[in-house]
Amino acid sequence: MLNKELTNTEKIDLFETLFNFSFENGILYDTNNNEFFIEKHNFDFSTLMGFIRYAEALAEIRGQINMQVAIHRLFGLNKMQTSLF
Repeated sequence: MLNKELTNTEKIDLFETLFNFSFENGILYDTNNNEFFIEKHNFDFSTLMGFIRYAEALAEIRGQINMQVAIHRLFGLNKMQTSLF
């Protein structure tokens, strides 16, 4: 089931449900209304496993950013004084 090839309709449903993306006029948009190019990402979105791996990677990135923000707050720094990356 995790490696079953998904239909385009299933892929669109997963992007909308899992990541709150939108699909309009044949174009996929992320949560910031930026066009999302599947080809630019190193994930196989043809299977459910690919979506799971993408979700794991997003969670890890968001966790790292949240940790950096917490450390900056702890030391009284703000974004203007130092970069998050």
